[in-house]
Amino acid sequence: MMTTCNHAMYAIVDVFTQFFPQLSELVLPSIYEQFAVCIQQKNEQLARSTVNCLETLILLNGERFTDDMWEKTVKLFRRLFAATLPKSLLTWEPDRPASGAVNDSNNEELDGKVPSIDGRPNGSIHPDAVFSEQIVFCVVQSELVDAVTSIVLGAKKSTDEIVLSIPAMKSEQPNGSDYNNTVSKGLFSTMDPILLLSLCDALGESQRLAKQFNDNNGQRTLLWKAGLRGSSKPNLIR
Repeated sequence: MMTTCNHAMYAIVDVFTQFFPQLSELVLPSIYEQFAVCIQQKNEQLARSTVNCLETLILLNGERFTDDMWEKTVKLFRRLFAATLPKSLLTWEPDRPASGAVNDSNNEELDGKVPSIDGRPNGSIHPDAVFSEQIVFCVVQSELVDAVTSIVLGAKKSTDEIVLSIPAMKSEQPNGSDYNNTVSKGLFSTMDPILLLSLCDALGESQRLAKQFNDNNGQRTLLWKAGLRGSSKPNLIR
């Protein structure tokens, strides 16, 4: 299912790029809506692939976007940033067993341990299952930040790498010089300053939450002991 979905999304980017004049105004909102649904499915691999497809679609076609298309693009990014902020990490607390719900021997076993999200002691369920949604949200935030950086300021990878990531386009690469310039320099000059500021607002909100989380050492310790992924305390700032 995952492989089929990935191929379908890459095929969408391929068809959209090849038939941009005929399809752009008609299908871009539908593509964005489908990408948004995939990114919010709480599946890490699917979210990564979809953000990559979104980034690729914009890098390969952004120079031809109209003002209205750019406005829809920025609205999508703002929507995704807002929908995937891992806010629960700031306030999560373990559920304590109700009084009398467990016997004395169980209480002794729980003593000194931080229960998982459903009240069971650590190790009784896979740690990632406790925070799967928040982990995916953290991944999506990171991927979105990287995508916006590549789109606005230039991608770290070359045009060839981007094109070769789309199976259907391996034998039909776009015009070299124009696309190479777009990928290396970004689309900053093609975007309205107001839309750029709107993107900055979304990036700023993501950064503020990450800093607020990293500054709360007690909450990071609590989550780490409860089984949040990693061999050290969680960190949202790279």
